[in-house]
Parts: sequence; structure tokens; C-alpha cells
Amino acid sequence: MNWFIAGKLVIGVAACSAVLLGLALLVAPQATLRLSARFGRHDPLAPLLSWCDERRFVERYVYRHHHLVGTAVMLGAIYAGYGLLQAPQPAPDSWAALVVIALARFLLIANIMLVFVGALIFVRPSALKGVERWSNRWVAVPFPAQEVREAWIEHNPRVVGAIFLIAGVYFVGLVTFR
Repeated sequence: MNWFIAGKLVIGVAACSAVLLGLALLVAPQATLRLSARFGRHDPLAPLLSWCDERRFVERYVYRHHHLVGTAVMLGAIYAGYGLLQAPQPAPDSWAALVVIALARFLLIANIMLVFVGALIFVRPSALKGVERWSNRWVAVPFPAQEVREAWIEHNPRVVGAIFLIAGVYFVGLVTFR
């Protein structure tokens, strides 16, 4: 199946769903919100999200096997940098081509820096203690979907329905006529 057609199909299904949800919120907002709350009780992603929210420490492995980790980081950076150097460069005749060239150069510079970081891990991993301490700080971010639903959607269901309807009709038209 052609990826372009598959993409249009996915966008079309999502747009039709947005149209149906928008119509439901415009016609019967309270019933739609009750149905949404009923189906939203069980969150199938909760185990995955809680797994992602656990703290993990890899310092012991990195310190114990710093020669292996440093070598892997250096080889990966050299391989990626070589791939960036061998990639065909677009002619700088448009704005998009200039952005692609700038991003490729940025990635090349980042890979060069990563080679030095890999060498530092290989030789003396304890030199990165400050960076490690900064990167290990815990940032707990609450899942905002519930607050958005309570604060905005439940207080303005018809406005949200109109937004969904307009966006859905726009994307249905975009997928249909392009």
C-alpha cells in the first residue's frame, strides 16, 4: 500500500471522528461528557505511563563498563557523522534547503562533540559527575489531560464541539480534494 494513501486514510478517519465528536458535543453536550467519563475510567496507558515515570539509575553500569560505553558512544558518533558527510547535500536554492543544510551541519557538530564525550567516558567517567548530578534531578510532571478536560471541555462543551467540527470538516476536505 502506498504510504501517501495510508496517511490520507488515517487522517481521514481521524477527521471523520472529529466531525462526529464535534456534532455530538454540539447536539448533546452533557450526554457526550457522561459517555466520555464512563469510557475514560479505565486508562489502558496507565501501566505504561507509570512504568515511564519510575526512576532508573544506570551510573553503576556506566562506571563499571566505562570502556565499553565510551567506545560505543564514540563509534556511534563517528558512524552518524560519517553518514552525515556522505549524505547528498541539496542545492541552496530555497529556504527549505537552507534549513536542511543548517540542521545537517548542526548534527555534524553535535556528533563531533559526542566523540569527545565518548572519549571522556572512556578515559575518566567521573569527570562528568556535575552533568550527571544535573541530569539526575527528578522532574515530576502531572498528566495534564484530566485538568484540561475539567477546566475547559466540561465548562465549554459547545465551543469545543464547534472547534472539533470545523477542524474535522477542514481535514476531511483536505484529504478528499488533495
